[in-house]
Amino acid sequence: MNQFHGRRWWRKIAATLISSALLAAPAHAQGQQDDEIDAEEAKELERKVITGSRIARTQVEGPSAVFIIDREQIEREGFTTVEGALKSLTQATGIVQNELFVGGFTNNANSLDLRGLGPGRTLILVDGRRVADYPLPYNGQSNIVNISAIPLAAVDRIEVLSGGASAIYGSDAVAGVVNIILRNDFGNSIDMNLRVGTTHDGGMDSTRFQAVGGFLGQRWSVTYALEHYDRDPLYASQRDYMDSVQDNPNPAGRINSRNAVEIDIFASQLGAPTYVDPGDCSGFAGTSIVRSQRSDPAVGTRFYCGSPTWVGEQSLVNGREQTNVYLTGSLELGDAHELYASFNYFTLDAEIDTGFRFYFNQTPAYVPNSNSTSLSPFGLPGGYLQIQRIFTDAETGGPGAQNFTYEEEVTDYAVGIRGDFFSPLWRYDFYASHSGYDLDRARTLLVEQAVQDYFFTSWDDTASDPFGFGFPVATIDYSTMYNAITPQIFASLTDVGRDTADSSTDTVQFSVNGDLMDLPAGPLGTALVLEYSTQEYRIDLDPRLVSGDYFWGITGTGGGGERDRSAAGIEFNVPIASMLTLTAAGRWDEYDDITNVDGAFTHNVGLEFRPTEKLLIRARQATSFRAPDMHFVFAAPSGFFTNVTDLYLCERDEPTVPIDSCTYNSENISGARQGNPLLEEEEGETLSYGFVIEPTENLYLSVDYYDIELNQLVVDNPLGRILEIEADCRLGRKDPASGECIDVFSRITRNPNDGSLLSERLVNINTGPVNAAVLETQGIDANFQYRYETASFGAFTFAGTYSHTLETKFKVFPEDELESIRNEGTRDWRSRVRGSVNWRYRDYSATLFGERFGSALSAENIRGVPGRDLGPQMYYNLSASAEISPQASVSLFVNNLLDEHPKRDDSNTGWPYFDIFNYGQAVVGRELYVQFRYRFDY
Repeated sequence: MNQFHGRRWWRKIAATLISSALLAAPAHAQGQQDDEIDAEEAKELERKVITGSRIARTQVEGPSAVFIIDREQIEREGFTTVEGALKSLTQATGIVQNELFVGGFTNNANSLDLRGLGPGRTLILVDGRRVADYPLPYNGQSNIVNISAIPLAAVDRIEVLSGGASAIYGSDAVAGVVNIILRNDFGNSIDMNLRVGTTHDGGMDSTRFQAVGGFLGQRWSVTYALEHYDRDPLYASQRDYMDSVQDNPNPAGRINSRNAVEIDIFASQLGAPTYVDPGDCSGFAGTSIVRSQRSDPAVGTRFYCGSPTWVGEQSLVNGREQTNVYLTGSLELGDAHELYASFNYFTLDAEIDTGFRFYFNQTPAYVPNSNSTSLSPFGLPGGYLQIQRIFTDAETGGPGAQNFTYEEEVTDYAVGIRGDFFSPLWRYDFYASHSGYDLDRARTLLVEQAVQDYFFTSWDDTASDPFGFGFPVATIDYSTMYNAITPQIFASLTDVGRDTADSSTDTVQFSVNGDLMDLPAGPLGTALVLEYSTQEYRIDLDPRLVSGDYFWGITGTGGGGERDRSAAGIEFNVPIASMLTLTAAGRWDEYDDITNVDGAFTHNVGLEFRPTEKLLIRARQATSFRAPDMHFVFAAPSGFFTNVTDLYLCERDEPTVPIDSCTYNSENISGARQGNPLLEEEEGETLSYGFVIEPTENLYLSVDYYDIELNQLVVDNPLGRILEIEADCRLGRKDPASGECIDVFSRITRNPNDGSLLSERLVNINTGPVNAAVLETQGIDANFQYRYETASFGAFTFAGTYSHTLETKFKVFPEDELESIRNEGTRDWRSRVRGSVNWRYRDYSATLFGERFGSALSAENIRGVPGRDLGPQMYYNLSASAEISPQASVSLFVNNLLDEHPKRDDSNTGWPYFDIFNYGQAVVGRELYVQFRYRFDY
């Protein structure tokens, strides 16, 4: 691992803390005497294991900052799901793909990105145990945990540890750990609530029912939870600021979508109008398609059949119907041991409208009977044409008629035994667990041959076009090209592609913690963990999708594999003096798979200095690692289409022309990608230090600084870099016989050098994941709580959390320069604030919750063009509750109280004219919920 540049700061902090402890030594004896407590009272002190350590301790705060949100707080702040609560964390400064990104690979999953280090670099635990990954790869590449599949009804609290913790938990605990603690020991009662809601602007009606109860015997307990959640989808057509191209902030961009158009590709190159005039478009009566035009000073006015509102015919929020059943119980065996078990089942049916209802012939065809009034570049009638046809809701059956559907099931269970041995101060826990995720996806897709036959009366791939360019000869059927279709016709052009995927994680773990011995300053706390796990996944795509010649315009990425892991770790809590405590942990993880990851050792060292019982000064240094994602390793070959700049031909044939004006600056090519079994682990290092002060029982403040460095990050080899190396190799700037050049030549396919128009043009590039990138980030977290009680007006609680990213640096390859990306090139938030004011008086309570998202970059900034910040945006939730009897209460929730819409960006001229990753949650607008809750004992 690279040397961590902040280690000299670590030495200074450690020296300062130790020196302070030595200077305070004379007060040690008196402090011990003052802090002595009765032995019986000591037994009553609750020793809890907090996320970030396996050692039970009486203080929640330790060397690592842990942020805790409990169930009541989640409800007061207006969140209906675990996903909503987690995404409100200020540490979640990284943007993630969401349901608005309908073109993604995981458009029915939601993930969490702490610190902007990537969603897969946050370890998600449920009751301290790993859960199965979402079976489909995030962005077609890596693995994530779907936080939407964790039910809120069963949650007791959520503990969030920021920074590396691999020495405690192993792989993935790089940016932090989120431990979702479920409920137990509920007692002989049942608590039920029904919440119904809608949105102010319409759409997304929802109903949620929860029931949580339990049975408590003398030596046994059972807790159960049931949750059912039903939510209608939200469509872009239901939001008037994004339902039409007329919403474009740039008047020049208010151009109808191209629903039916002929493009003359050679006329375009000659500077003539590129569209064949379709006439009055009267064949589309009854749809939103009308005669439309585009004007361009270079080519004049072009006419086509288009729609101003087609852009609004996709979903913004998925429709969901999900049910969860949770059951946990325990049975005491004598006075020292306990059997326990838990079972969690989650099922989900979801629907998504991606708007993927368009066709164009990817290969230009020579059409001798074209309606074009222009001549081909060689003076003959006809032209080399491409057609495009986009179908509207009116043609396909109405909103939602062509939804993709997802059926998903999650099954988690664990069985174990825990208890005391030798003395009540030693605890052990031995369990076996399984977590499985199964997914079935059905998508209505265009059948390539059927669509081609419908829009062309003939298509001959074997015929030679008049000038030998190798394009097919075809005849367009204008009776179908410029007339609306019926839902029945659309059904004849489509078929349903069905994909399945599953993943699982099985774990056996033994852990023990207790006091190893007494030291002069207190007991030496120790924890030991032994673990074995196996992980596997498989994606089975529809065979007709894999073949690539049945469905039109879509590819997929399959794959599958498994890995085994063994691990052993040890942790110590060493009281050096009454004021100073050292924590140290080390862990070894051994992998058995096809990668180059054999084993990884990580450590964690922390110091706690408590000069008074009201002040804690802390520091921590830790290493972390991440085994390569399963899909980075086992992904099957998959294809894609993209545009690239052919640097070799640009420099060879047009050396005096700027690259962005070169003839070859936008070459449409195919590409291929597959997993890399030779990947190694990613490595990281975290440094953090800060303080916690609690001057009174009602006031709490903590401030922590963090510095995280990651090395050997897995990234896909960028196509631009492959083409840059190829140009260097072919033009003599690098040795063509070198290993680097030979590798690049093997990745690139070009047409033969035969002197034709397409001679040596790019055809295909192969890429895949490699260990290469470096990412560094530094920032500050602050947490504040204050409680104020009055005799006449009740109690007020003020709480706030603040995270600010000071710097983020990144480079793709070791030979690159490490560059700051905080202010350009990234969508990540630079700061976030969450805060609340809670009031409680007798049977009434109310909470005002607010979130502030710091400045985000404009689209110009993202593209690397100097632009402007968009400024911060704030959202408020308001809730109020009244107890109408000892058993019943009613609550009202208003989320996004001020009805904030996504922040507009004048430089973002592509629909929906705002950054869907930064402002996706704002598309919902104001939400209204009413909840009735009833509890009774039995």
